[in-house]
Amino acid sequence: MTYKCADCGWIFDEPYEYEERDTGYVATWCPYCHSDDIVEVKECKLCGELTPVHLLTDGYCDGCVKHAARKFDMLLSSKFEPEELEIFAKQFGIEPINY
Repeated sequence: MTYKCADCGWIFDEPYEYEERDTGYVATWCPYCHSDDIVEVKECKLCGELTPVHLLTDGYCDGCVKHAARKFDMLLSSKFEPEELEIFAKQFGIEPINY
């Protein structure tokens, strides 16, 4: 796994882990600045940008999803007549995304 510190921006494979043996409390920290504000990140499948895992949509970052949606909408609006778009919507469930 790969992690990123939200405070200093450091990218690392393993966080520093602290465990209190008496209570069982476990804390994870950035090994560089010791902040506890760290998130697991993965590369976006399209652009390769490291993105927090919880913000990925099927492996794609928000910017790539929105960009693809805008391109799809531009294709639909520039290549097809309104009546053809209606056919797509009613027959196939394909509609503009409007991001």
